[in-house]
Amino acid sequence: MKSKIAILLLLTTILLPFRSIAQSSAQGFIVQGQVTSKTDGDPLIGVNVSEIDDNNRVINGTITDFNGQFVLKVKSPNN
Repeated sequence: MKSKIAILLLLTTILLPFRSIAQSSAQGFIVQGQVTSKTDGDPLIGVNVSEIDDNNRVINGTITDFNGQFVLKVKSPNN
């Protein structure tokens, strides 16, 4: 019984990194930028940046940081 558990843990340890590599190589585009005020050019903190599809549904989103910068992984270039 202990040997079965040890083999299962060993296989899990070996196969788990391959799963995360496969997910990171999934198709998608990274959009990054900075949101600034139109009037004075200062960075805007906490602004919602969203990916929206043709049906006006939010697919993915993020918020800007202290410097007004954001990074968003977009699933489709059409959105």
